Amino acid sequence: MAKPEDRHTDLGKPGSPYRDGRGDSGRIPLGEGIPVSPPVFPTHGRALASQWARLAAVIIDLAICAGFITGVVTIGEAAYSPSTVEDIFHPAIWVVLIFGYSPLFTYLWGGTLGKVVLRIRVVRELNGSPLSYWRALGRHLAHVAMQFIPVLNFIDSLFCTWDKPLRQCLHDKAADTVVVKR
Repeated sequence: MAKPEDRHTDLGKPGSPYRDGRGDSGRIPLGEGIPVSPPVFPTHGRALASQWARLAAVIIDLAICAGFITGVVTIGEAAYSPSTVEDIFHPAIWVVLIFGYSPLFTYLWGGTLGKVVLRIRVVRELNGSPLSYWRALGRHLAHVAMQFIPVLNFIDSLFCTWDKPLRQCLHDKAADTVVVKR
């Protein structure tokens, strides 16, 4: 076993923690070998989606969800009593929307209908691959959870405006995803 005073004598030699052979001093000169800025994400040939495209996709999705809810409730009230609609259809609508719309469409087509229309998609940050259903569900549940926390809902939505270099919202960071152009 090496003595404490000899512990840095093997630096720069085979098996050393410093593979570039900086010498035996054990000191790292400031600025050498240390990146000045974090590496930029390779977008795998795709440009990042703009914040405006993401906002427009959300607006389209809200209109689709509002139309879906209105349609189901209207049909339900025509066929059943209003109390039945409140008891049965309202919970079912939320289950379909939470576990179906965003996660399922993101898994199948890379994004919700709003994202498809605007030609943007959600991909894995690591390698640009499509999301699994479970990762898409986790991303969506993180987004939904943040909507119930005052102030965090605004921070999540606006985070992509100042996040560099990937323009990620907090729910993107939680799921290791990034939104790119198709």
